[in-house]
Amino acid sequence: MPVILILSLFINVGVIASVVGRTAGDLFGAKAIQHGHTGLANHLELDQRQFSQWRSNEQVFLSELKNSWTIIRNNRELMIREIFSDDPDIAEIESLRDEIAEQQSIQQHVVIDQLMRERQILNQRQRNMLEDLLITQYPLASIEQMMIREE
Repeated sequence: MPVILILSLFINVGVIASVVGRTAGDLFGAKAIQHGHTGLANHLELDQRQFSQWRSNEQVFLSELKNSWTIIRNNRELMIREIFSDDPDIAEIESLRDEIAEQQSIQQHVVIDQLMRERQILNQRQRNMLEDLLITQYPLASIEQMMIREE
């Protein structure tokens, strides 16, 4: 049971990281995230107005994700410690798993909301470029790992 819970957690985190990673794009390097996704903005050929809106949206988006990852990371640690404690409390493990799942659901909404905001900024050609990138890009690292590097 504990192994299944951990695997489930990592799969769920992986799905979110995949979507977010595609948006943030390690394809353009961790530095791109630190500088308002300049690499992705350049790839999409954003004009000044678009870039300004993009950067403003990204700052809020990354802040929301960072807060959520902090909660997930803390609950994940508590859950792992409980799983490997001398007398694991299954109810507590399930409660922590539920809290993690709730945060992951929140993250999915945050990512979708962000993509919808980005969609409004972009023209059709740029939307097609981003859509193709999101569909074909293999995430090289999770957003959580990139955020940890920022700290």
